[in-house]
Amino acid sequence: MQQARVDLSSLTSLFITHLHSDHVLSVPDLILTGWTQGRKGPLDVYGPTGTKDMITHLVAAYQVDINARVRNGRLLPQVTVNEVSPGVILNQDGVLVRAFEVDHGDVAPAFGYRVDAGGRGVVLSGDTRPSEGLIRAAEGADVLIHEVALGPANPTPQQQYVLGDHTFPEGAAEVFRRVKPRLAVYSHIILQAGATEEEVMARTRAGYAGRLELANDLTVVEIGPEITVSRPR
Repeated sequence: MQQARVDLSSLTSLFITHLHSDHVLSVPDLILTGWTQGRKGPLDVYGPTGTKDMITHLVAAYQVDINARVRNGRLLPQVTVNEVSPGVILNQDGVLVRAFEVDHGDVAPAFGYRVDAGGRGVVLSGDTRPSEGLIRAAEGADVLIHEVALGPANPTPQQQYVLGDHTFPEGAAEVFRRVKPRLAVYSHIILQAGATEEEVMARTRAGYAGRLELANDLTVVEIGPEITVSRPR
């Protein structure tokens, strides 16, 4: 797991777009490993309605482990939960975070987030179909991190159910054209039935000529007068 390569004790805030399992399965690790590594303050978790119940049950599920560590002198893990609505959800130390709703089919609310700091802006789409709300929220952003999905020409009903709640490369290209970020990044790349990243890029390039990167775990994007992208070895 790539998280094992990160010092999670320095993580102080977690933003959850929606509560599908592929977006929250690592939350116990973020809470508990950061705690055992020495996180000093609380982990502030932001997410949609239902996040508070989820975190309560996750902490309860690991109570045997928590109790054993507390008996050895460790303080209880601290987690604060903020169930968000569209608008500003954090304004602290020069960092402004806004939540906005996106269209993830019958999952509602599902959120994207915009982070502004030091005159730079980054937008994370979360899981979404092409979304006018996202386009409005991303106006003037330096970096737009967007999901993408690709499957067979004739998907099965189950494949269609999954793919229909996401954004195909052509739809993402239209979003990128309208937002005009300095850098577009694909993350949460859903490939079904033999679809490839090369095909995703080719189909996007047919409608978008701006700078575009495929994200890997632990990819770092530094935003200044120039935007640099570095990847782990």
